[in-house]
Amino acid sequence: KWTLLVIRDLMLGRSRFRDFAASPERIPTNILSARLERLVACGLVTQVPAEDGSRRMGYKLTSKGRSLRPIVK
Repeated sequence: KWTLLVIRDLMLGRSRFRDFAASPERIPTNILSARLERLVACGLVTQVPAEDGSRRMGYKLTSKGRSLRPIVK
């Protein structure tokens, strides 16, 4: 269930770990880390430099990840 919530948040424009952790479902941070790693490994998500210029990384959907939009919708 957590994986689809992370994908949903990415589709809604969230891109930072703290954004995902602050979602109303309150995903535990250890599970969130594991899900993001799995999504990156599967090619659904990629890590990108944060838009605010900080040293932290952000996440965005790949074209493969965006193809899940009808399923999440």
